[in-house]
Amino acid sequence: MCYTVCIRLECRTYIVRFGFNQADSRSGGSSFSLPTKQAAQSAAGRQKGDTNMKFKKQIPNMLSVFRLILIGVFIALFKNERYLLSFFVYIFAFGTDILDGWLARRNNWITNAGKVLDPLADKLMLIAVLACFWFKGVIPLYIMLIILVKDAIMIIVGGILYSKHVVVYADWFGKIATGLFVGAITLTFLQLEFGICPFYLYAYFAAIAAAVISFFHYGINTFIRNRKKK
Repeated sequence: MCYTVCIRLECRTYIVRFGFNQADSRSGGSSFSLPTKQAAQSAAGRQKGDTNMKFKKQIPNMLSVFRLILIGVFIALFKNERYLLSFFVYIFAFGTDILDGWLARRNNWITNAGKVLDPLADKLMLIAVLACFWFKGVIPLYIMLIILVKDAIMIIVGGILYSKHVVVYADWFGKIATGLFVGAITLTFLQLEFGICPFYLYAYFAAIAAAVISFFHYGINTFIRNRKKK
């Protein structure tokens, strides 16, 4: 007869086997044996694998945080009239947005925190860019105010819902609006630096229309998800 006991000490697993036969039972003797390091190495390998996976799942979130840092870099460059450099910073930030979304979907590294952090970084970057343009006098105030009010409402509502474990993340309407704003901002920089795109304001009208549609679609999704949560 054999009994097996698993003992876990300091993240290592030891397997102790107690066994006795009839002769041992008559004499009152018993025996036990400790196996090789295979069990401990297996446990350590599993623990290391879990740690690596947890770290990898945070890579998209790290990129979103990095994008938040780039907002300050953009503002500093724009303030010093380094328009081309500030434009490259903006495009680089937009590239990290594409990259973190691709990594999250491809590797299933999607987290609830990422669903909130990613659009938050996008909205704050957009607001910062439009605010800089307005201070420079290249876009009218109402363009910035429309986006500011819309995004402020979405950020506040998203934060409240996240505290209730209800997550409403960006959809394709929001992505289309983001793409149109990237185009409008690019045309604005071309006009600001080279004076070759006097029609750049018309691009904002299309972007704002898409943003308004995205806002109402967000509101509908928020209402539906909140009802399901209840």
